[in-house]
Amino acid sequence: MNTLRCSVLAWMVSAVSVATAQSLPRAPLFLAVSIDAYIAETYAERPKEGADYFFLTGEPIGFKVIASNQDTPPLVLNLRRGLHNAVHVLTALKDGQPVPITITVNSVSRVLDIGAVDLTDDVDHVTLEKDDRLEWRFALNESLEPGLYRLSVTLLADESHGRPILWRAHEIRFEVRPASSYPAEAAIREAYRNTGRNDDLARAEDAVRQLLEINPDSWVAHSLLALIADSRGDSAASARHRAKAAEISKAGTDKLYLKYCDAICFAMRRHGGE
Repeated sequence: MNTLRCSVLAWMVSAVSVATAQSLPRAPLFLAVSIDAYIAETYAERPKEGADYFFLTGEPIGFKVIASNQDTPPLVLNLRRGLHNAVHVLTALKDGQPVPITITVNSVSRVLDIGAVDLTDDVDHVTLEKDDRLEWRFALNESLEPGLYRLSVTLLADESHGRPILWRAHEIRFEVRPASSYPAEAAIREAYRNTGRNDDLARAEDAVRQLLEINPDSWVAHSLLALIADSRGDSAASARHRAKAAEISKAGTDKLYLKYCDAICFAMRRHGGE
């Protein structure tokens, strides 16, 4: 009888604890996961079904995770493995099969109304005021083989005042293709990555020249040369390249672009759209 009473009492305590936890309001923390600084396709097919992005072999792949407080009271996050290890990859699949994925933390910052503040200390508690957010930026290993990848990402955190955070895993879906199959696209992406950073303008220009060797009628190449000229303060060269890009775009002579562009984007280019 005593054993039965103890079992019943233990069940009642457990039931009350579960009911109490379920009755607490959910912590109003919003979690978003996305690819960071994606360069959309130009001289390549759109990502295949089941992928939101595509990359070329050897291309840097970055993603970011944002956690933001959407309530008025301050929200105190208990980061169970510390700030720099708070983001966790639950599963990583390549073509439906588990695959090892390495992620490296590039930065963690707290974004306020006045701007972003880098967080270098690996703390285990962070207080977020209303509309404050934490941003993690990561890099994936660049040795990924061609295939369709799906990463399931979550945050290892609790709310210190007892309110549950009902996380669900957020998925990143992307495709990796052989760079050798898309030399023009590879040149565009190399140029974009280095345009705007003055110490890499020469490298960007080299990539554009490679693109023009592959596709002399590339309106994208002249658009990039205009950006490079802008960075160098050469307004005359910028205007010349922009005019050339517009001429090619409206004439529809960029055959490689037409190979991959659908009717809607072609019409936009002919009318000077972006």
